[in-house]
Amino acid sequence: MSWKSDPYYLDIADKAEIGRVSGHGSFSRFRIMPEYTWAEYIMKRFLDERGIKYVHRWRFRTENGWLLEYDFYLPTHAIAIEVDPGFHQKTDNPVTRNVFLRDRDKDDWSKQHGIELIRIQVHPKINDFVNEVNKKLARRLHVRPM
Repeated sequence: MSWKSDPYYLDIADKAEIGRVSGHGSFSRFRIMPEYTWAEYIMKRFLDERGIKYVHRWRFRTENGWLLEYDFYLPTHAIAIEVDPGFHQKTDNPVTRNVFLRDRDKDDWSKQHGIELIRIQVHPKINDFVNEVNKKLARRLHVRPM
């Protein structure tokens, strides 16, 4: 079954769109389950449906003492996945600057430890997000796309 005809994905899309339009919370942080944003949940389904083993919110400590975490870590592939909302690239205020610096530390730590870090940008439309997942992960992991 295609994700486009899956009632569960469509329900997520409807709820996420309602949350964004009505101004209740951030679209990218809409939570379908307490521990997952909607985008992380789609990523979880992508990995689960393909039998790919992962650790959600895998934590590690950097050499400078920061405690960081990947959204998903695939130990058998040595791949980490970060599902990033758009503000991760902004450095114009102290909050987003800290996120940017943490992301840079994750990039550096990943390179030092031989982990491929794949960043997937959250898009306002689920179709665009799914296309990004397919483009960056399905080919890389040699699995069927959504």
